[in-house]
Amino acid sequence: MLKITQKTTIDGAFEKDGKSVAGFRAEIDSEAPENMHIAVWQNDKELYKANRVEARAAQAEFEDYAYTFQDSLIAAAQ
Repeated sequence: MLKITQKTTIDGAFEKDGKSVAGFRAEIDSEAPENMHIAVWQNDKELYKANRVEARAAQAEFEDYAYTFQDSLIAAAQ
């Protein structure tokens, strides 16, 4: 039996001096938008360490965007 799951994906990145430092991804279940998974990873550990405050601020901004988008999907589903 084939089961298909559709998700909405939001990608983000923190870059410094033209180099990719960290990446962010949010996946929201299209059938149940209350379900969201956020992943964060470091592409350059040394640059991340040197720019930790900015990287964390970028992550917080990304999460705020993802949660706002999720809220709009939840409201539209009701």
